[in-house]
Amino acid sequence: MKFFQKRGVAIVVLILAIVASSAWGLHKTPAVSTPEGGEKLDPSLSTAAFEQYVRDEANVLSDKTEKAVSLYNANWDKMFGSIMAVVTVQSSDNLENTAYDYADTMQLGSNDAILVIAKQQQDYYLVASGDFYDLLSGLSQSFVASCMADNVQKGDYDAAVCSLCAALHVELSQQYQQSEAALDEAANGVMFIMILIIFFVLWIMLDGMRYRRYRRRYMMPGMGVPTVMYHPIFW
Repeated sequence: MKFFQKRGVAIVVLILAIVASSAWGLHKTPAVSTPEGGEKLDPSLSTAAFEQYVRDEANVLSDKTEKAVSLYNANWDKMFGSIMAVVTVQSSDNLENTAYDYADTMQLGSNDAILVIAKQQQDYYLVASGDFYDLLSGLSQSFVASCMADNVQKGDYDAAVCSLCAALHVELSQQYQQSEAALDEAANGVMFIMILIIFFVLWIMLDGMRYRRYRRRYMMPGMGVPTVMYHPIFW
């Protein structure tokens, strides 16, 4: 214990503890924070199955960006059933064909998208299908360019990809919120109808009980013509 009583040793131990705590905090920091206006990203989702949809063959993306794309895809797959593959290549004579070739190789689904970036041409191409296509077709024609163009021209591919993912997450979130609201409204309508049906059945049962009491009181054999008319509840 005398070892830890020395002032210098105590300071060193304190510094090491602070460094270790900071390192642990950085290690636990999520790959990306939720963009403003978007559904909260769930950092606890496993991204292992989505890492195959990020292929940085041109070596222009950081590990952090690749992890961010995988996390976005994990959340999008859970919320919307869609993902966006990201591929970088050194060069491409026809980005559209390259995008379709990679989409086929990766076996993307009918509601997925793929972004291909060509380093040498400083160009990019986004192909989408199904629900993803419907979303993009409803946006401004400059939507993708506003996220990608400047950063691609500057060679900042990390910023370009992250900017597009963040903007897409906000748009997808709005679609998700609208779908959830529509589902809630439909569920409320069904619940209201069910309550009416239950209410109607209960009243029929109560009316049946009233009629049985009426028969016992006024319509038993030998009682003659009832002196009181029976009136059902609903008619």
